[in-house]
This record gives sequence, C-alpha cells and structure tokens, in this order.
Amino acid sequence: MNDKLLEELFGSKIRARVLKLFAHNPQLALSAVEAARRVKADRALCRRTMIRLARLDILKSYDVKNKKKKR
Repeated sequence: MNDKLLEELFGSKIRARVLKLFAHNPQLALSAVEAARRVKADRALCRRTMIRLARLDILKSYDVKNKKKKR
C-alpha cells in the first residue's frame, strides 16, 4: 500500500509507519526505542503512538511498565 495513502488514512506519518511495521511483522515484540529505530522516528512519539494503538486494540498490547509490545 502506498505510504502517502497510509499517512492520510491514519493521520500521522509515524502512526502509519508503526502500523506497517507490526502488520508486516506480527510476531515482533518491540520496545518503543526498538520500534522508533526501525521506523526512523522519535522515541517518545513512537511510544505515545504504540500506547494509543494498544488502547484502540490495534496492537495486541503494549506494556508501558516493561515498554514492550506483547504477543
């Protein structure tokens, strides 16, 4: 899918990149730091995005305490 289309659909470049990362790699359990490195984004912004996506049940879960996406 076109990256620009994803950005428009999800309202954020980072949100689109994080969604794409986990959609293509559903087995990954990454911290926000690791995810940020992979999508070339700010750690704090990536963390907030992952928390938001977990609250919306788009990511299976995101453990804020351990800062890892749970499988």
